[in-house]
Amino acid sequence: GQKVGIIGRKISPFNEEIRGAASSSSDDAASQSSANDYQEGDDWPLTNIETPGKNDCLCGRGGGTNHHPGNKKYRKLVDCKKAVYLASARNDKPNVSLGVVHIWRAMNPPGRFLEQDKETKLWNDIGDEKAREKTSQALREKAPAPYVKKKEKRIRAALAIKSQFN
Repeated sequence: GQKVGIIGRKISPFNEEIRGAASSSSDDAASQSSANDYQEGDDWPLTNIETPGKNDCLCGRGGGTNHHPGNKKYRKLVDCKKAVYLASARNDKPNVSLGVVHIWRAMNPPGRFLEQDKETKLWNDIGDEKAREKTSQALREKAPAPYVKKKEKRIRAALAIKSQFN
């Protein structure tokens, strides 16, 4: 079944806390506004979208999604949170990712994560769980060298320990 719904304007205290930390950057995605026809409190569709807006992150591969203004803005937001994500304990990483999704959704107009229906060519929101998974992947991509080396070192240590028991 298709998900039907709208994005409301309710923002949790956790969301405000994360937004405050992120908005220290003047070009932060959460501080941007767009779409002259959207007024705070208006319904913002999640399904059957003909034309994605500049606060929409398009899911999929290829140049079309990479060059979309919303995807560029989303990557900037992810880059702002990457160090926090990489420094977080394993159990905390999903919360960091979900925080990024909440920031994205709290924009004006609300940010959406859209996937194109192959048959109708219309766009539909993928929901928060898939958006969190996409965000987790984006936060892991192109990790700075110290984090990559640290992970490689842990893997080598684990392999060394394992080889002692064989």
